[in-house]
Amino acid sequence: MIKGMALTILSGLDAVILIGFLVGYLKHTKIKNAGNAVFYALAAGLLFSFSLVYTLKHLSIEKEVEVFFTFTGFLLTAMIILWAFLQKKAVSEKEKTKDNFIPKVLIFVYCLYLGVLYETQIFRVPSKISLDAMQSAGFDTQYFLIYCGVITGILLLILFLFALVNFLRRSPTDLSRRLLLTVNFIYLGKLSIMAVYGLIFVDILPSTPSLISKVAPFYNNIGLFSYFFLFATGVILILNLFIKTDGNIGHESLNRAEIRKIKAQKKKRLFWIKFPASLAGIFILILSANYISMKRTVSLVPAVPLKPVNGVFEIEKEKVNDGELHRFSYETMDDVTIKFFIIRKSEDAYGVVYDACDICGAAGYYQQKDSVICRRCDVLMNKATIGFPGGCNPIPINFRVENGKIYITKKELLKKEEIFRG
Repeated sequence: MIKGMALTILSGLDAVILIGFLVGYLKHTKIKNAGNAVFYALAAGLLFSFSLVYTLKHLSIEKEVEVFFTFTGFLLTAMIILWAFLQKKAVSEKEKTKDNFIPKVLIFVYCLYLGVLYETQIFRVPSKISLDAMQSAGFDTQYFLIYCGVITGILLLILFLFALVNFLRRSPTDLSRRLLLTVNFIYLGKLSIMAVYGLIFVDILPSTPSLISKVAPFYNNIGLFSYFFLFATGVILILNLFIKTDGNIGHESLNRAEIRKIKAQKKKRLFWIKFPASLAGIFILILSANYISMKRTVSLVPAVPLKPVNGVFEIEKEKVNDGELHRFSYETMDDVTIKFFIIRKSEDAYGVVYDACDICGAAGYYQQKDSVICRRCDVLMNKATIGFPGGCNPIPINFRVENGKIYITKKELLKKEEIFRG
């Protein structure tokens, strides 16, 4: 249950923080019915997300989709930052009647982007816990608990969103604006790292070893960003406990009713700081428990070092015919150790894959009966699916079988060298 909950929280956390701060700040602006634009964007995002989940299941376009969302997100986040910079520091309630069309469109498109990207990730959580295995083994207690965790995670995210909105609503206008800018600048940092990789992917930037060696450590650990984002949000909330918002207003000139009103407002604001801060603490505990569980010590099959002969690696079939995971390695001219493994799936079908995936990087895999498990995210995959792209499945390697041997070209193996750097 913890695994399903943690994966769901990680899948939607960035969007919840960004949308929560945005909607909370919108309550201070003069944009009429701006909240409706956010609601309609997230509702429309659900429809696009279902379509995207189906598309990604049947087409191997993971990287292309990631690059598209990276560039789109970078542009929209930069525009939101610019818009927030240009906002007035204070807006009275009477000014909230003006209907600003252009900001509404920007807010709608920005929230549509967040909705499609992160709702898709949440919908794909079941595939990360292996639907194939569930269909072959039946719907047992383990999977029931995992799905209970997914639903609980979604409910916690909704509650966190509601809490952040109320926190921003009860904060001074200029403070809310600065907090909105802060979280978007943090998010832009993540997108900047992904954008550099995207430029390499579309061949705008050269894929030189020096550039890749600098980018790869950040990109391969981009999954840790949500942990940092959550921690930063928690720090923001805690710091706000010490920020006074009533200025130098003296209570001497106020009557008792006005004093009671001010005290009630203070009490409410403190509650809406402590409540999301407590939820952030709960999230940290859930994610930490899951992270510790994922990082538990697992003895991996040792990698057998190989050297190519005339640019081709040769592995005899009889050495990998036992249905077990067999790991191999090759050290490149740049001292990068590329690892891959071979597993026999059926009579004459083999899975030949890198010991890495597009989501977790070079985390490594281990076998448990008829399942292959990612050491980093604990995702369980049916052995029969090894060799097919997508999700947390290890990245496939093109190979051929002839004369009782499996052949892999050196050129083919070097295609994913950058994943194993750093």
